[in-house]
Amino acid sequence: MKAEKHFKNEAKLKNKKSKNSFKKVVLLGLIVYSFSLDAQIWSPPDNMQGNGSSSNPYEFTTAAQLAYLADYVNNGNGDSTSNKYYKLMNDIDLSKYSEAEGWIPIGKRVLIPISDSVSTLDSKYSFKGNFNGNGKVVKNLKINRPTEDYIGFFGGTDAP
Repeated sequence: MKAEKHFKNEAKLKNKKSKNSFKKVVLLGLIVYSFSLDAQIWSPPDNMQGNGSSSNPYEFTTAAQLAYLADYVNNGNGDSTSNKYYKLMNDIDLSKYSEAEGWIPIGKRVLIPISDSVSTLDSKYSFKGNFNGNGKVVKNLKINRPTEDYIGFFGGTDAP
């Protein structure tokens, strides 16, 4: 009778461990899946030339293309700009982006609190690529964000 009870308890314990292991695997899968949703692969806007290499950089010819890069980086995809090359191909007029708060900078500084007095930079929101202005001019840049820091054409940058 004792041996039979022992085997039943052992079987219950194995079943419980198996269920816990299954829960851990499912949880790990959900975590990995959620991280894969965060990072997106750069898909250049229509009519944009280049592949991001140093010999064939992504070429910007419109303000909309620059705004697309800003949105991409500011949505947490800054890490994917590392070791990529971008080049301005002609003068760009940003007057279309001058209403209200104006231009949304490429990249932003997002700090993660570690303690009450210490924070660290969440660099996934920082632009890490190589941007070549190519002697061109970005004109009519207007920014009206008095409560924000690190504001300009680029907002947050970080070394690759």
